[in-house]
Parts: sequence; structure tokens; C-alpha cells
Amino acid sequence: MTHSMFDVAKYLRRIGVEGTPPPTLDTLRHLHKRHLMAVPYDNSTAPTGSRPRAT
Repeated sequence: MTHSMFDVAKYLRRIGVEGTPPPTLDTLRHLHKRHLMAVPYDNSTAPTGSRPRAT
């Protein structure tokens, strides 16, 4: 099994969040919304049997 570190700062930049937000329920809601808006997911390949690619 391989293990890789998750780069939190890079992820936050990817979803458009600046700095390090406090660990609150409002922050969780904001991060969830930003993730949904910044990281598209398309399952239109499901009928073909191919796997979606992460970009």
C-alpha cells in the first residue's frame, strides 16, 4: 500500500479558498459549496462503461 500526503493548501487554492479557514460549521459549508463549484463531475461516460478522468 502506498501513502501520499494530501496538500491542503493546494486543494484550498484549487477550490478558490484563500488562507486557512477556522474549523467551524460555516467553514465546512463554505468548503463544500466551493468544492462543488470548482471540481466538476460528469457521469455522462457511465453508459459507455468508460471511467471518468480527473483533470
